Amino acid sequence: MQSVPRSSFTTNFLAIAGTQMLGRSIRFVYLIVIARLLSPEEVGVYTYGVALYLAFMGLSQFGQQGVLSSRIGRNRAGVHSLISHSLTVRLVTTGLVTTALLVYVFSTETEPRLLYSITFFVLTLVPRSITLWVRHCYVALEQAAWIPRWEAGFRSAEAAVGTLVLLSGGGLVAICFLHLVFWLIEAIAALVRLSSQSGVSLRLGRRSRYLSVLVRQSIFFMLTLWLIDFFLIIGVVIVRQLQADAALVGYFGIAIQFFSTLVVIIISFGDALLPRLSRVFKAQQSSGLAAVPLLIRLMLVGGVPLAFIADLVAPGFIELLLGQRYSAVSPIFTLLCWSVGSYGVVVIAMQALNSARKPSVAVLVVAFPVLLQLLLMYFWVIDGDPLRAAWSIVISSFAGAAAGVAAMARPLRLTGFGRSMASLALLILGCAVLQAGMIAGVTQIALFLVFYAAVIAITGLVTRKDIERLVTIKATANDAGPGT
Repeated sequence: MQSVPRSSFTTNFLAIAGTQMLGRSIRFVYLIVIARLLSPEEVGVYTYGVALYLAFMGLSQFGQQGVLSSRIGRNRAGVHSLISHSLTVRLVTTGLVTTALLVYVFSTETEPRLLYSITFFVLTLVPRSITLWVRHCYVALEQAAWIPRWEAGFRSAEAAVGTLVLLSGGGLVAICFLHLVFWLIEAIAALVRLSSQSGVSLRLGRRSRYLSVLVRQSIFFMLTLWLIDFFLIIGVVIVRQLQADAALVGYFGIAIQFFSTLVVIIISFGDALLPRLSRVFKAQQSSGLAAVPLLIRLMLVGGVPLAFIADLVAPGFIELLLGQRYSAVSPIFTLLCWSVGSYGVVVIAMQALNSARKPSVAVLVVAFPVLLQLLLMYFWVIDGDPLRAAWSIVISSFAGAAAGVAAMARPLRLTGFGRSMASLALLILGCAVLQAGMIAGVTQIALFLVFYAAVIAITGLVTRKDIERLVTIKATANDAGPGT
């Protein structure tokens, strides 16, 4: 394999975050166009189809992104063999998951238009999974700078062509088919790039012993990485099962799409952090380990101003973008915003525990909020009520954050989180007081930001030394060295 030097952590993170943000932003705009040109019921089918195949995307990936990042992050020896066998695992699991989903769709959908639309989405799982596998290889090699350009190009092309098709009279089935076509084109192009520029031979690894070891190592990564995405998406699938009104499913699906756009930075940071944390834990570097508690504190209090501001501006913003008929999206979205910080804690806990070679604990941490959400959805969310479904996500994410902090307390020697929780409670109380007061608009936002900064400064929750430690995380000397 050709020598591929590592990029800096910042470059890798910005590439991953840029990819996610560009993709989400373009899909965000495209969804606005779809919502304007299709009925709320058709939007409900569209968001359900996307949610259905993305809910099981993590199973098809089978944790290969985590295995590649962890193993290559620790040691680049044997990269060629690792990648070829990883491709075998990815193709087999993707084929199995896609087949199972197709059986489910054909046994549950009878109306032809819905059947064709959702089938195209399920088939998209194959090329999208392959495309993401190529990206994961480059992320593990810490050479992800090219990915945002591709994401912007392909998603923009899909949105542009889809918009033209809708304007020319095409409907739901047509844009679902286009979704499949554009991911298929990108998958082929990504495989060609990997083969030509990295020196990787696109052959399937066939050594049974190697595959057996890789599968065993992948299981825990698969469960954690699948569940963390499953947590965000499965609500749309369940609400459609419980809710007879397709328009309400559409409102909830749009709110979830908007919310998932907000958490892109958190997910991207976690993806970029995994190779670095793997080396930090291997070297037991104190400065790197000390940065993890800071990340948790930042996540706990960082989501509060976002939720506060969203509560003020989201109603007008959403009505401006989507029109008055989608005004019901706003209360669902603003409620979901309160779970941004707690969801971030779960992501950081998952990556830290995986890096510390405690994958079974990581699975339990992520599985807990998912199971709690499923219980709340089926036993508390009456008739698929979207607001109750949003509350179930908020409650589950805070419970998951608490479980994550508890699980990391011993391996990371976490202390002082009573102060963090007290600060979080004080910030939420301040939000409630300001929202209940007579002041509104820009003045209300300004007062909150002053209050927020004062709480952070007085409690010493985040100091300049903390920020410097976070920015200068270094693992080992080979972190900046060339790949082999």
